[in-house]
Amino acid sequence: MPITGSSSGKPLTIFCAAAATYLAASMGGAVSLVLPAIAAELALNSAQAQWILAGYILARVGLLRPAGSLSDRLSPRTTFLLGMLFFAVTSLGCAMVTDDALLIGLRVLQGAAAAFLSPSTLVLLRDSMPADKQAQAMTIWSFAGIAGFSLAPAFGGLLVLAWGWPAVFYFCGTASALIGAVYLAGGKRMPVSAAARPPHPPILRDFAVSAVLVALAFLIGKDDLKATVYFLVAILLLSLETGHGILSSASIWKDNFARVAPMLAGLSGFASIAGVLLWAAYFIQSDLQRGAFAYGMACIPLAITGALSCLLANRYIAAKRLEVVLFCGGLSATFAAVFAFLAETHFSFACAVASLAAVGLCYGFISGAVSAALLDTFPAEQSGDGAAMASLSKQFGQLIGVALVSSWRDMSGRTAGSNEWLFFLLGGCGAALLIAAALFALGSNRPGRAGGSSQ
Repeated sequence: MPITGSSSGKPLTIFCAAAATYLAASMGGAVSLVLPAIAAELALNSAQAQWILAGYILARVGLLRPAGSLSDRLSPRTTFLLGMLFFAVTSLGCAMVTDDALLIGLRVLQGAAAAFLSPSTLVLLRDSMPADKQAQAMTIWSFAGIAGFSLAPAFGGLLVLAWGWPAVFYFCGTASALIGAVYLAGGKRMPVSAAARPPHPPILRDFAVSAVLVALAFLIGKDDLKATVYFLVAILLLSLETGHGILSSASIWKDNFARVAPMLAGLSGFASIAGVLLWAAYFIQSDLQRGAFAYGMACIPLAITGALSCLLANRYIAAKRLEVVLFCGGLSATFAAVFAFLAETHFSFACAVASLAAVGLCYGFISGAVSAALLDTFPAEQSGDGAAMASLSKQFGQLIGVALVSSWRDMSGRTAGSNEWLFFLLGGCGAALLIAAALFALGSNRPGRAGGSSQ
């Protein structure tokens, strides 16, 4: 059962954790919005433009595991405050630089800060809810995330229209500092459990490995995102094998079968979400020449459908019927790819909006479900690890989505149109999500399913 703190601090904790989740997610949606403008103003080539997004996501992927471990060691509260401070500083730095190398480097550091926010915010939300309302924590977390992906472009469009693309980073940095200050002043410490905790692997080793992975991947792949993704996958698998024997041990695969489906759902679902968002930003602004504000307004239906599907998913998450929402997410991702293809084929703004609305449905259906499924496979004292694994699947999925778009379209904005293979691959993400739903249904019917309960 989660350990809850003083009831007087719960509303503030929930607000601050949700607001931080919004800001971390907004650095995907809002930066997709301003990426064409940044590329044009700084005269970036396609590889440099894609690294404005990919550097952020890559750092989150590389540091999520040690961030989750640190959250379990220092407490989610301390990790949250450190993450907010670092996130504020790096966001303000992004607003002030005009050099592409500095901007990419600061985006990597900003992603590192976001890595510390992801597990800590989820654990703070979960620990602020009683055991019988854990699904509500997942819903709040999902609402905050969908708002970051969908409302941030709309709000960011207004900021860009008035003050240019640096305004997005100025707002994020200022808001992060205010949220951290409010939580520091009024947030209550969670009581520490008296139960014995299992030994953790050395945290310095986690940090060292992650730092080296991110640095090497960035240097090796600065001009080739696909090579970076392949490199990172190989190194992550190698580190899992050498550290835990996860590839060669049959018992690991058997005992952790419950984690395969939600991990696959996070990877494929968020690859679709990030891919469609980035594609739409370029299609609406560069191909249709409608500007950043029009793209922001096109994301409003994404917010509406995401909120609706999030509310619907809450019932199934509470009832432990996660395969239903994963299946609905797979259908939504598939329709998003179809509408995106029709938009390019017919040069249609309406179809582009429909594609964004479909990925909004996908986000609302799968975000809370992936987190709930993975948290349920960890004991309460390892909540940080469970939250980190959930965020890892989603962030790595976003990195795949960015890689797909950058592989099949020119992200410098100088060339219009996308290769039709992009839409087949986005459709494949929807198919993979449907497979994840089937695997989850199969796993939930297996007797003696392994994994601790998070509740």
